[in-house]
Amino acid sequence: MAPTASRSATALYRAVLAHRPTEGFPSESTPIDSACPRCGDRAVLRYERGFVTVACSACEEWPGFTYPFPKHGFAERNVDAVAEATARRARHHVGLARTGQCPFCAGTTTVDLRLEDETDIVEISCDTCTFLVGVEPLVALRQDGRVAAALADIDVGLERPDWEVPTPTTRVESTEPIRVALTVAGDGGTATIVVDGSLSVRSVDVDR
Repeated sequence: MAPTASRSATALYRAVLAHRPTEGFPSESTPIDSACPRCGDRAVLRYERGFVTVACSACEEWPGFTYPFPKHGFAERNVDAVAEATARRARHHVGLARTGQCPFCAGTTTVDLRLEDETDIVEISCDTCTFLVGVEPLVALRQDGRVAAALADIDVGLERPDWEVPTPTTRVESTEPIRVALTVAGDGGTATIVVDGSLSVRSVDVDR
């Protein structure tokens, strides 16, 4: 009989492999081929304690983007590729979490939609482990098939980093039940996505 590793041993091995020492990750802020969505100045990437952060090099108006990314992910990638890979990783994880499954432990998740005067945010937390993200509502919806198709129709591609996606206008259509409309303007038209309080997509319309 072939030896079989326990699930805990396998998980530990994968964690060690993912975080083993790797040359090439930036210890200081490094410019990337992207711009701050608030002031338009150059964005920079830095890596600290297992987290990739993309921030503005000039202003503090933009809160930036931060997500965990193992050091091993820097192998064979320059800083622009790392920024893209981290954004893609976060997008998949957040998309899965929005639908009820934690990307870290597979436990159930809770979605909390907060509409505020200055910033609309969705907080998604795992009911079991420490997974917790706070993102703009549209970011959490980009993995949905209908939303992705609508954004593609207005020339907002799926591979565009979250911080380069146009900020939608938000309108509360109903409070009982909760219905919130997000209208996104792209080069090819506008898309309106209506969601409920759990951020489930109720309708998608495109106007070109």
